[in-house]
Amino acid sequence: MQVTIDDGRLNLSVKHESVSEEEGSKYIHRERRMSQMSRSILLKDVSEEGAQAKLEDGVLTLILPKKENLDTSKRIMIE
Repeated sequence: MQVTIDDGRLNLSVKHESVSEEEGSKYIHRERRMSQMSRSILLKDVSEEGAQAKLEDGVLTLILPKKENLDTSKRIMIE
């Protein structure tokens, strides 16, 4: 599993591989399965600094702090 944050975008990607083998008296059957999934989520108010991820019992927990200065608008005085 891979988790990245790039320019306010959270990217999650997972690859899964499994191999099964069955052996009989006159044959051997081997099967390989591979799957991949990715998801991208836009989080515009997230800071990359201090981000944490934890995987426990199949549950992914992300701690993503908000940016400090959220007010980027500029006030224009009316004459």
